[in-house]
Amino acid sequence: MEIHTPLKRIPKKITEYIKELLILFFAVFLASQAEYLVDHKIHNEWEIEYIRQCVRDLDKDINVLEANIVISENMILGYDSIQNIMLNDQLEAKDHLALYKYNFKYDRRILPIFNENTFNELKYSGHMIFIRKNEVVQGISDYYAQLKIIEANVVSYQNKLVQTENYSHLLFNRSLVEIGEINPSTGYNMIAVDTSAKLLTTEKDVLIQYTNRLNGLETITKSFMLPLLKEQLIKAIDLKQLMNKSYE
Repeated sequence: MEIHTPLKRIPKKITEYIKELLILFFAVFLASQAEYLVDHKIHNEWEIEYIRQCVRDLDKDINVLEANIVISENMILGYDSIQNIMLNDQLEAKDHLALYKYNFKYDRRILPIFNENTFNELKYSGHMIFIRKNEVVQGISDYYAQLKIIEANVVSYQNKLVQTENYSHLLFNRSLVEIGEINPSTGYNMIAVDTSAKLLTTEKDVLIQYTNRLNGLETITKSFMLPLLKEQLIKAIDLKQLMNKSYE
C-alpha cells in the first residue's frame, strides 16, 4: 500500500501579494474610470441636447413676444382713438362708423403662449443638474420666473377685457359688421361696416361705463403688459446669446 505525503505549499512572498493587490486595485480603478467616462459622455450629450431644446424654445418665445408687443402698441393707439371719439358731446354718423371699425379692429387679445416644455422637463425630472454652467442655470431660472409674472398679468388683463366686452355688447350690433381675412400689411382683419350702422344706445351712463373700462384696459396694457413683454424679449435674446456663447 502506497502512502502519499501531502505536497508542501511554498508560501508567497509579500511582494507577490502586493503585486496581486495592485493589479486588483488598478482593474477596479480602470473599470470605475471607464464607467465614469461613459456616464460623463452621456450626461454631456444630454446637457447639449437640453441647451439646443432651450434655444429652440427661446426662438419661438422671441417670435411670440415680438408679435404681442406690436399688438399691444397698436391696441393702446386704438383705445386712445375710441376714447377720444367717446368724449364728443354729440356723436355724428361718421363717429358711429368710426367707433364700429375701431371696436372690432382692436377687439383682440394679448395672449402670449410661451414654450415651457424643456424647462418643465428639466425642473420636474431633476435633470437641471446636467446643466453645469451656473450662469446658464441662473439665466434659465430668472427667465421662467419672469414668465409667471407675465402670466399673472395676463389673467388681470383678460378679466378687464371681459368687463369691457360686456359693455361693448350694449353698444354695437355685431350683425352690421363683416370681419374678413387678415390684411398681411397690417396684421389686422379687414373690417366692413354697414354705412347705416349706429350705436345701439347713446345713453351717457353706458358710454361712460364703456369708456372707463376701456381706460382700465389701456392702463394695464400700457403700464404692465407692454413693459413686461419688452423686458421679457430682452431676457430671451440675452439668454439665447449666453447659451450660444457658453456652448458654441
